Order: sequence, then structure tokens, then C-alpha cells
Amino acid sequence: MKPTRLASTLPRLANRRLLFATGLPWLALALVLFQWTGRFSLAAVKDACGSEAPDVMFAPTPEQTESFLTGCGTTGLEAYRDLQLVDLFYPAASAAVLVVVLALLLRNAAPRLAWLAALPVATALGDYLENAAAWVLIGSGPDTPPAAALAVFQVGSGAKVVLSWAAWLAVTGMLVARLPAFRRGIVSKRRARTTPEVRGSL
Repeated sequence: MKPTRLASTLPRLANRRLLFATGLPWLALALVLFQWTGRFSLAAVKDACGSEAPDVMFAPTPEQTESFLTGCGTTGLEAYRDLQLVDLFYPAASAAVLVVVLALLLRNAAPRLAWLAALPVATALGDYLENAAAWVLIGSGPDTPPAAALAVFQVGSGAKVVLSWAAWLAVTGMLVARLPAFRRGIVSKRRARTTPEVRGSL
């Protein structure tokens, strides 16, 4: 999407109701993946395979991913497959809520900064590249992981992590930049509430 087109699209996404609508699915999926200990969770994969899923590592080497798959065995791969089912939705949900957050933060920013809202989408694409490789590895079994899929998994993982950090840094930076305006808004509201009282006492 061209920067000018993206800049014209962002105002339509800067909606608090849309933030609520995208935030709830993202929160539910995040709780399942990172806090839940039963089926579909990262904890279940760790219990079944004896080590953390490579999905939470930064660009794991083919040897690291292959070692994880070997430790999983057939039973562990079933838990890893369950994790990938949830991860079919998590990247899109995460991208959606971050795009809306950035749209809200970029409302009064210069149009040239609109490209920042594309970072969560790029993150999701890296995540899905990693996931596609994971499905190939699961289908191949723990003993014969294709070298190409291991390499693609590493590339997708690295892209996902770097772009995710960039997206969250953009959110943090925009929040810090908007703090002075937020404080001025609070002060203005306080003055608006107290001014009638002062006039009434004169």
C-alpha cells in the first residue's frame, strides 16, 4: 500500500470501538498461548517436548529446531500442531489491534509517519512464513525435517521478531510523543471545571 493511500486510510481505523473489537480476540488468543497451561498453549508444548517451542526463540538455527522436533517425538508433535492451530489466528489478531492503536496515535501526526502502521502487517507476514515452515516440519515428522523448511523457519522467525520490536517501539515512541498533549488536555479540563466556580465567588 502506497504511503499516501495508507495515510488516507488510517483515519477510518482510528476508532475506539474498533480497538475494543480487535483487542478482545487478541487478548483471548494471547492468554491461551502464553498463560494457559492446557491444550493449544506454549506450556503444553514444553511439557510434551521437553523444551520451549522454537516459535518463541529469535531466529533459531536449523540445528536448534531439528533438536526440538527430535525431542518432541510423535506425541509431542501433536501438541505442537495444536499450538500452530491457534497461531493461524494470533498473527492476524495481533496485527489488527496494533494497526488500530497506531492509527489512533497517528491521528495528528505528519502523513509521512503513516508507514509505521504497516509494521504490524509486516510482522504478521513474517509470522505466517514461520508458521508455514512449521506445518511442513510437522507433516514431515520428527526424524526427517526438510532442510529448506528449517531455513525458512529461521528466516520467518527472525523477520517476525525484528518487525515486532519495531512495531512496539513505534507504539511506545508515539505514546511518549503524545504525553505533552495529553497533559495539556488534562490541565485544560481541570481549568474548565474550576473556572465557573471562581467566577461565581466574585
